[in-house]
Amino acid sequence: MNVPISDDVNNCCPVFASNSNFILSKQSDSDDASCLASYHYWRYMKSMKEGDYHASYDALHQLFDYLVSKGSKRFYHLALITKAALHVSFGEESNALNAIEEAGNVAREHKDEVALKLVLIWLFKLLNESSCSGDLKGIGSTVKSSKLLEFLINRNCPMQNTFTSTILILECEYLIQSGAAPFRAFQSINKSLFSTLCGTFFTFKTAARNASSYWLQMGYPYLAEVYIDIVAGHVDSENVDGYSTELESTLCEIFYWRGDEESLLQKIEELSGESSINREKVRLAQTWQTVLLIKWALNRGDTWRAKELLSLIDNNSQKKTSVHSTIMFLRDQIFAKTTNNRTSLRPVEWRKHFRFKHLHEDLLVDQITGSNFKSGILKKNRIGSGFVNALQRFQLASKSGSFPCVVKATIRLVTIFLECSEPDIASELSMSLLPVLHRSDNVEYSSDVYLQLAKCHLVTIHTLSNGQIKRIHEIKMLKSCLELSISGCKSSGNLMKLSECSAVEKRAQDLFSKQN
Repeated sequence: MNVPISDDVNNCCPVFASNSNFILSKQSDSDDASCLASYHYWRYMKSMKEGDYHASYDALHQLFDYLVSKGSKRFYHLALITKAALHVSFGEESNALNAIEEAGNVAREHKDEVALKLVLIWLFKLLNESSCSGDLKGIGSTVKSSKLLEFLINRNCPMQNTFTSTILILECEYLIQSGAAPFRAFQSINKSLFSTLCGTFFTFKTAARNASSYWLQMGYPYLAEVYIDIVAGHVDSENVDGYSTELESTLCEIFYWRGDEESLLQKIEELSGESSINREKVRLAQTWQTVLLIKWALNRGDTWRAKELLSLIDNNSQKKTSVHSTIMFLRDQIFAKTTNNRTSLRPVEWRKHFRFKHLHEDLLVDQITGSNFKSGILKKNRIGSGFVNALQRFQLASKSGSFPCVVKATIRLVTIFLECSEPDIASELSMSLLPVLHRSDNVEYSSDVYLQLAKCHLVTIHTLSNGQIKRIHEIKMLKSCLELSISGCKSSGNLMKLSECSAVEKRAQDLFSKQN
C-alpha cells in the first residue's frame, strides 16, 4: 500500500516535506519498492507532527532497516534528509550537517538532480538557522548562506513549481531575518505569494506566514493578522488541516505586540486543549503562558519571580520559533533589573557576532547614532555599558523581526538620553514611536512613551523661568502626557510604571512649589 503524504503531515517539517513527497511519488510509478518506504516515511512525518519523537525515531529506524535489507540506495538520500530533520528538532546541527552531506553524495552518485537540489535547500536552511544560534561555528555564516541561496535561485528550473515556490519562500525568509531594506523584502514576499498560487497549500501557508511576519516587523500588527485570516479562510473552504505551529506562534506574537492579553489567553487555552492532537502546540501554549507570567511579574516589580519563571522555559526548543526573540528580550530585561550587566551583555554580543557580522547597519540605528547623538552625547563621554547594552539589543531586535523588542529598546535609549540631560533628543525619539503605537492600539507601550515624554517636559521646565510662554506650554504638555500615561498603566495593570508616574507627578509639584 502506497500511503500518500498529505499536507497536514507536511506541516511538521517545513521545506522538504512537499518536495520529498514529489520524489517518492515520481519514483513509485516505476517501482513498487517505494511502497513500504513511503509508509515508514509517512509514519515518521505523522509522529513528528504530533510531537511523538519516540515513534518518529522508531519509524525512521525501520525505514533505514528496510533500505539496508533491500540493498537499495534509491531512496537513501531521502532517508538521510529525514534523519537530518530529526537531528535539527533536537538542536543537533552538526549531526544534521553530516547527514545532509552524505545525502548529497548519494544524490550525486545516482545523478539525481531533483534530490540534489532538495539537499542544497536543506543545507541552506541549516546554515541560515545555525548562524542565528551559533551552533555551527565557522560554518553557519551569513555569507555562505547568501551564496548558496544565490546559487539555488540561478539554477532553479521554472518548470518545477514546487521547488520554485520553496526557493522563493527561502529567499523571502532570509531577507526578512537579515534586516534587508523594506522594499526588497516586500518584493520578495509578492514573488513568493504569487509562486504559491498554483502550488500546494503547504507552500501557500508558509508564504502567508512570511508576509505576516514582515508586516509585524514593520509595525502593522493588524495587517499581519490579515494574512493569518487568509490562511484560516483557505482552511475552511478546502477542508484541510488547520494552522501549523509557526502560524499559531505568529498569531500569539501579534496579540502580545498589540497588548491584547485577552485574545492571547484565549489562544493559549485553545492550544492547551490540543494535548491529544499536537504536543508541539501544547508546548507552545505553555511557553506563551510563561511569557505572560514573566511580563506580569516584571510589571509588579517582582524581578526574582520573573527570573524563576524564565528558568522554566526550554529555550533550545524555541530557537526556531517567533517567541524566541521575545524570550531573549525578557531575559535581558531581568538581568538588567538585577544589575547583572555582564551576564546580560554576553549573550547579546554572542548572538550579534554569529548572525549580524556581515550585515549593514539598521537604518534606524544610523539615525539614532547620527550627528546630533555624536555631538551631544559622545563628546560628553557620559555613556556607559547601559547604552552599549541598549544599542546592541536594538540592532539585534530590529534585524530579527521582533518589533516589540525594537520599541522597548528604543524606550530604553530614551531613558539614557534623559539621564544624560538631553531632553530634546529623548523627546524627538519618543514622538517618533507614537504613530506606530497608536495604529496598533498598544496601550502598554504608549503609556510608557508618554511617561518618558512627561519626564522630558519636566526636565525642560526646570530650565525655564516663570512667566515664559514656553514654560506654560511645557506645563500643559507635562500634565497631558502624565494623564495619558496613568490611564494606560491602569488599563494594562502595570503597577511599576504607575508608581513611576506618581513619582514624576510629585517631582513636578515639588518643582512648582519651590519656584513659586
